[in-house]
Amino acid sequence: MRKAVSIKVAFLSFLCLLCCSIFLQNCSANMFTSSLDMAEQNISTGKPVDEVFVAGESYTSSEMIARRKLVQVMNSLTGQKYAYGDLRAVLSSIASDPYTPQYLRVESGYLIILLDKLENHKQQLSQVNGKYQACVEENKKVLKELEELNYKLKKLEEIYIDTEKKRVQQ
Repeated sequence: MRKAVSIKVAFLSFLCLLCCSIFLQNCSANMFTSSLDMAEQNISTGKPVDEVFVAGESYTSSEMIARRKLVQVMNSLTGQKYAYGDLRAVLSSIASDPYTPQYLRVESGYLIILLDKLENHKQQLSQVNGKYQACVEENKKVLKELEELNYKLKKLEEIYIDTEKKRVQQ
């Protein structure tokens, strides 16, 4: 009889610990979800995310991992501290992960397209900037040459005026 009671007590205490463990896991999951929601809200308004969130901890759900990676990608894009190859690799890993929900794979695909276009525009801007710098240098040379020619013209005018004065005096 005592064995049965002790088994029941052990079973009930195990069940109680299991329920507490599940409850506490849900609380921590809800805390992360709320911090992730807050980070997504900040990113959607253009505000940077706290470095504490970016450093983060490991999560088990592939959806949460993908959402966290998307927040990190957008945070680095808004802060303009990014390497194109790294971000494209992260977004490609999200898009190709079969365990990630469809809507997140689609979002990462959209971001890949936008990132490619952004990089293309960045390259075009650097090319135009190079041409602009060459034009500025050419403009400086032309202005310097114009200044020299103006000086020479003034000297020639002075010489002409002097010779005319000498002719008139003779």
